[in-house]
Amino acid sequence: MSFKQYFNDFIDILNTHKVRYVVLRGYVDLPETFSNDLDFGIHPLDKNCFFVALNNIKIKVNLSRYEVLKLQFSYSNQKIDFDFWFDINFCGLKYINLSDVIDNTLDYKTFKIPNAENELTISFLKELLHMKRL
Repeated sequence: MSFKQYFNDFIDILNTHKVRYVVLRGYVDLPETFSNDLDFGIHPLDKNCFFVALNNIKIKVNLSRYEVLKLQFSYSNQKIDFDFWFDINFCGLKYINLSDVIDNTLDYKTFKIPNAENELTISFLKELLHMKRL
């Protein structure tokens, strides 16, 4: 199975389970390829649906920290890391409302992305706060 098929199948699973989501960053080359890992925002009210959707997917939990779940997915002897954000924060301090981001997503190819304003806020603050770089 190709990454493209795997990614599209994953999006279909989210849609089937009515999980509201957004691909936060690094989506330009999706679903053909990805650069590092994939950052998804999951609507906080859809956590239960999200975990039900994951039931039939082979995953490995890498790490879980405050409102971020890091999982490694396997397909065709390949591995890819996913970060699932249920709240966008730094050390527990929310800097953007994920529900609002998801309520204002744009359709891009076969999946959802943030609008320009939210993408800028997320990218800028993630680089500044989480990565300590600009």
